Amino acid sequence: MRRTETKSCRAHRHRTPDVLTGLLWAVRVLVVVLAITPAAAILPSGWPLPVAAAASEAPEFGWPLPLAPTLTSTFGETRGSHFHAGIDCRTFGRTGYPVEALADGYVMRVRTSPWGYGRALYQRLDDGRIMVFAHLERFAPQVDARVRAAQKKQQRYSVDLWLQANEVRLNRGEVIAWSGDSGTGPPHLHLELRDEHNRPINPLLHGFQVEDGIPPTLRALGFIPFGIESFVDDGHEPVVLDLRWLASTGRFHAGRVPVISGRVGVSLLVHDRAERSTNRLGPYSLHLRVNGVETYRAAFDRFSYADAHQINLCRSYLPYGGRNKAFFNLFVRPGNRLEFYATDRHRGVLTTALPDGAAWLVPEAGKGDVLPPGLHALEIEARDVAGNVSTVALEVKVAPPSWAAAPLMAVDAPGDQAEDAGRDAGAETLSGAMGGPGPAAGAADSRPAGARITPEKVIEAPPGALAVERRVHPLFVEMIVRPAVPLAAAPAVWLGQAPVTVRRSAADEFRASVALDAAGPAFVQAQVSARTVDGAEALAMVPLSQRLVRPGQARTLSFGGGEATLVFGVDSAYEPLFPQWKWFVPEPGEELVPVGLGHDFGPQGVHFDARVQVRLAYPPDTPRPEQLGIYAGGEDGRWVFLGNEVDTGEHVVQVRVRQLGRVAVLRDVRPPQVSGLQPRPGSRLTTRTPVLAARIVDGGSGIRREADIRMELNGRRLISEYIPDADRVIHPVEEPLEPGAYELVVEVRDMSGNTGRAVSSFTVE
Repeated sequence: MRRTETKSCRAHRHRTPDVLTGLLWAVRVLVVVLAITPAAAILPSGWPLPVAAAASEAPEFGWPLPLAPTLTSTFGETRGSHFHAGIDCRTFGRTGYPVEALADGYVMRVRTSPWGYGRALYQRLDDGRIMVFAHLERFAPQVDARVRAAQKKQQRYSVDLWLQANEVRLNRGEVIAWSGDSGTGPPHLHLELRDEHNRPINPLLHGFQVEDGIPPTLRALGFIPFGIESFVDDGHEPVVLDLRWLASTGRFHAGRVPVISGRVGVSLLVHDRAERSTNRLGPYSLHLRVNGVETYRAAFDRFSYADAHQINLCRSYLPYGGRNKAFFNLFVRPGNRLEFYATDRHRGVLTTALPDGAAWLVPEAGKGDVLPPGLHALEIEARDVAGNVSTVALEVKVAPPSWAAAPLMAVDAPGDQAEDAGRDAGAETLSGAMGGPGPAAGAADSRPAGARITPEKVIEAPPGALAVERRVHPLFVEMIVRPAVPLAAAPAVWLGQAPVTVRRSAADEFRASVALDAAGPAFVQAQVSARTVDGAEALAMVPLSQRLVRPGQARTLSFGGGEATLVFGVDSAYEPLFPQWKWFVPEPGEELVPVGLGHDFGPQGVHFDARVQVRLAYPPDTPRPEQLGIYAGGEDGRWVFLGNEVDTGEHVVQVRVRQLGRVAVLRDVRPPQVSGLQPRPGSRLTTRTPVLAARIVDGGSGIRREADIRMELNGRRLISEYIPDADRVIHPVEEPLEPGAYELVVEVRDMSGNTGRAVSSFTVE
């Protein structure tokens, strides 16, 4: 067991000296005055009113541990695909501290699980609210007895018990459990406060006193353009600016002025700190002011579990410091149902004057004043619950892109030579590549036999003269052309017979933004052509889908002649988008073997409300289809298992996702590795209550079901605890073993059905 000695450090109570009596009475009078004074008369103008406990609710909460109140996480922080629903109380790397009830109530629920909250206790307070204590080491005796009885009855470690009201009462100050590190994470206590409707609310707004005199740190700003007419510093990609603190102004500042046009969202990379903790904490509230007018305000005070996945509308993952970081969005996207926001103007989006003849291709997220050309002042403010404030001031310049005055335009329409070149190279028909009826007579099969064949056919002379990258956005596709040899002129880009504006983005790079049109053909082909200084022709043909997915509309899209299918539900899309697809060659992993080619879906970074079903075909003659799964990623052979729902009748593997990306069907060929059995083979034990344990590791589909882990002693199945963070499975023997010979068997099965097994024979003396 991972346990340390329990450490008690209760403070002694002291009598209050008589000299302080007057001061205490003054404080009491001040509390009464504050209680009857409207909050709006105390807080700064425009400040969001905190969600405070009603006067009838229980008195303010103390601290649940016999330790100095210290935080390692706050409410609303980013946790992968969801919000952090409470606060994390620091236990300084140790387990075994007593956890006290903070109010009167009863145990409504208790859970044990290898994952997530680990051992967790849910208390219904007498005022109707719910308090959750998670990652516990063990429960108080009256609760522990019920858990152990349920585990023995169900013959498994994981149980989920719902108790009758007042079956187990808990009074304020009573020890209800001991802190631990079960489930996810190092030693700490996770504490949640939920309202009577089971919605998490920010505990720090309800009486928890944590010393904090440190204001938030503002690290970087992200500027995100929305739509084909929107640019930041001449490009469609987000731009990130570092921020620095200037003591002379008492603010953070950006190093330069970004140039924007169209519709642009601002996002902030920010963290907070508190005394006695080096952890980076989340802020409580964020504000955006444009030319002195507040256009965005958010306070992280509560959310609904039904909308927890909408964190992907509240955050943007932008590159910073060599990896993607979660920036806080200072704008509200369409479909966002979260309750954090308190503004009805722009909802944060910077909207600039349109160029003549331009039309927005992205639905507006809110209406507000249009920013004219010129400089505009932005002020961004971050606060923590203690009221510490940090601000950043900067200017943005509204202006057309620098290349807009003299763009490079294609002047010659594509001729028959380009079409003939595509056919001569054995290119797939457009419908076959993108999901139509399949290849025409004499054309290549829709599933390429050669791993290097893709729908993007680059016909070039000399070889290697032209490289084209396709970057997919929701309603348009950007072509990035990088010639490897000198060109006689700028490349030309056409969509059918319509020329597309080409701009130079670097000395050896050109870009063109191709608008997609749902009223046009379902499939179109963009052509990129160039002539080298030697007079040779180079051609790239990129098939594109113009099948639009709209909010409120279910749609099924097939790609690659039926090799890949996306199924969108009515509630999937937040905004319109044109999904795109292409092949890629999967890199094998140590335990994973590709089955066919991979599928690259876009646009990446777009998230969905209801999950989208991904269906990928596999060859009918594939042996052991239960070993197949859909995996995401693939860069450098690193894969993440998504799921393996196999339909052997249709010969497809399917999974549901909330965003698109690179996926492939892979076979998991290696069983889990079982090693390090304790007691070791041949051991002679003098203790009769040993801890039985083993190390289990799987680098393929993984171990995700407790039922797939089996520990037996002399043929009798044991109730074992799986500890994923440590790659261990344990069983502490409670009833002393009789002297004699024993055989410990540990058997583990991964998600693909591969089984690993190890045996240890030992003797108890």
